[in-house]
Amino acid sequence: MKSAAELALVSLLAKHNWVANRVLPRWAYVPYGLASSVAAAALSRRGGATLAELGLERERIGDGVRVGAITSTVAAAAIVTGVAIPATRRFYADDRVVHPHGVTLAYEVGVRIPVGTAVVEEVLFRSALLGLLLHQRSWVSSTAWSSALFGVWHVLPAMATISDSAALTGMSGRVGRAGAVVSAVFATTVGGIAFAELRRRSGSVVAPILLHATVNVAAFAAARWTRTREGDQLSPATTRPDSYATTTA
Repeated sequence: MKSAAELALVSLLAKHNWVANRVLPRWAYVPYGLASSVAAAALSRRGGATLAELGLERERIGDGVRVGAITSTVAAAAIVTGVAIPATRRFYADDRVVHPHGVTLAYEVGVRIPVGTAVVEEVLFRSALLGLLLHQRSWVSSTAWSSALFGVWHVLPAMATISDSAALTGMSGRVGRAGAVVSAVFATTVGGIAFAELRRRSGSVVAPILLHATVNVAAFAAARWTRTREGDQLSPATTRPDSYATTTA
């Protein structure tokens, strides 16, 4: 980290990650995330980042919507294809997604996942953090740092997933669990690079927000459809109905 602003922003991210995953009651997840996003963006601006570097220029919103819509359509089609093929359908099975119903289900799909996860994480990482890094670094360096931190950000959610998911609790010992966490960090780091590239090409944080929200909501829907179709019995190990939205990337 090259500046006090960068260190302050990383500290804010670390605090948010711990509080969101270990402290907050369920109802506070979205408002706390939005408050952290605003604070992070303000901190980046104070550190010298421009609106263009933050991906927040009004003139580029249209480009963000266009690029985001195209990539989101492709991603959704890929998920639908994956769940339609028996050989790959099993990868979408997740006991946690069958719990929400009614208003709770609508909240998960309409608010918690797209806003609490996608909007918050993209503003934190592809706007505030990436923008502040870009103020002093190259695109390659800024993307590498922000994506690596995005991967580390998912250590706590991955640990929660291992505890909550019936599929993962069967893993053998600490080695298996550590492997699952490492895999999650690697996957989200790669995802962070893809989101950053989308942000670069569109010039707007809107594009990665749309893609992120689409992937998470589509994956949730695919997992729920898979479990409902198969009619599998839930494992007693599944104890937190709200954990899916908390632990998605």
